[in-house]
Amino acid sequence: MGQLTIYLDSANAVFAKNAANAEKSSMSRWIGTLIQEKKTSQTNGWPADFWQMAGVCGEDDFPDVSSMRGNETPQAAREQFD
Repeated sequence: MGQLTIYLDSANAVFAKNAANAEKSSMSRWIGTLIQEKKTSQTNGWPADFWQMAGVCGEDDFPDVSSMRGNETPQAAREQFD
């Protein structure tokens, strides 16, 4: 297992320590988990925030059917098959 030294500003160091403590984990394990999650999200083909975006579009973001079909060319008459 390799070792890595990272430098964090005070606010991020406190955040990381509190987050690791909340998960009853060491900072090394907590950061390792973040790296693994990032690696997994990149290898399965989806961006990390893809699933968080589901449902963010509302009804007003899309046109209604009548406005989409307003400029359609009428279809030609069809033959009847007996």
